[in-house]
Amino acid sequence: MFSLKKAALAATLLLAPLGVAAGQEAGTVDAGLFGRFSLLDDAVSADAGLSLGGRLGIFVKRNFALELEYATGGTPSPSTVTSPTHLRLAMHRPLENNWAMIYGGGLVFDRYRLPAAAELKNNYAVHGLFGVQRAFNARTAARADIIADIGSNVNFHLQAGVNFRFAPPPPPPPPVVDSDRDGVPDEADACPNTPADEYVDGRGC
Repeated sequence: MFSLKKAALAATLLLAPLGVAAGQEAGTVDAGLFGRFSLLDDAVSADAGLSLGGRLGIFVKRNFALELEYATGGTPSPSTVTSPTHLRLAMHRPLENNWAMIYGGGLVFDRYRLPAAAELKNNYAVHGLFGVQRAFNARTAARADIIADIGSNVNFHLQAGVNFRFAPPPPPPPPVVDSDRDGVPDEADACPNTPADEYVDGRGC
């Protein structure tokens, strides 16, 4: 059984309000590394766990990223090994001064090796995430997240690390069209179809 404190934290996380989307374009790729501190369900371990992990995300729509995350680690003696894999849809909401707020949720596949068991045990659950990110430049940022796994076991994770972002190149500008070749683009030409070799002003006349 998990404590009321854990249940209250889960409710706060899952009921956090969503914000207005703005920011990253589809095709942007995120890659991150993080350290994680975990409070595990009492059925898994009474001790907190530490682990390391990585994250790969791709923005499938403006501000919305599909993220795959894996971490592995464990608790001190008696040792419990945990290896959760999270798959989620996350919304990145830009704020001022290069900050962003992140909301998300999805599925988690967790594998445990308990002290008294030789084999890994599998557990499937859903999870919610709330995070913040501070960009240092266009490519690098620091990110911190709180994650709640809710299923037959209820686990909480606090993680922080570095994030790397790779945005697709911007599309090339449209070609300049000057049909009458008078040196004034068609979009600014007040007198189209100027005869060849005729002097024109800045308006194309």
